[in-house]
Amino acid sequence: MNARLRRVVADSDAGFTLPELLVAITIMVLVMGTLGFTLVSVLRTMSGAQERAERSKDTTLVGYVFPSDINSASTITTGGTAPCGSGTPLFTLTTTNVRTTSNKTVWYSVNAKGALVRYECGTGGVVNTTQLADSVSSPVITCEKQTTTTPYFATLTNCSPAASINRVAFSLTLNPATSGVAVDSPQPMKLYGVMP
Repeated sequence: MNARLRRVVADSDAGFTLPELLVAITIMVLVMGTLGFTLVSVLRTMSGAQERAERSKDTTLVGYVFPSDINSASTITTGGTAPCGSGTPLFTLTTTNVRTTSNKTVWYSVNAKGALVRYECGTGGVVNTTQLADSVSSPVITCEKQTTTTPYFATLTNCSPAASINRVAFSLTLNPATSGVAVDSPQPMKLYGVMP
């Protein structure tokens, strides 16, 4: 009986057989591959969601600030030189939609990185700078005068304080912040503001 017990104990200490080891390794590879694929999918989804959230923020900010500026503006001028700070303005406004009361000059610009930036000028220079969108292209500002016939608005040749402007249209394209993101593509946008 002792010899028989020793033989059973010796057989159980022998370890895994080659087929058992191969099956265990195969199962482990399948589980790790599935986990790796799931992790990569989750990271891609999170990246796309973050990109869409950034685009939504840009759209909301531009869509809120621009019409508010135009609806409070008494004059608008396209191009020209920067009234404060540096850069090339897309357009300059005299508006009451500002933080300070001493000066009511606001100008919009696309900086060297392609971001749409809004500047407020005060007596000492730039009072406030707001980046409205991370990356834009093809910005076009159009001033329009109301007419009595269809289409009820006629495009003016220029935006100047002397022109009788009723509505301002701002067309631009919001670009994805990260290139190569499949879920996001450039989004054209057209905003309107009505001069008081």
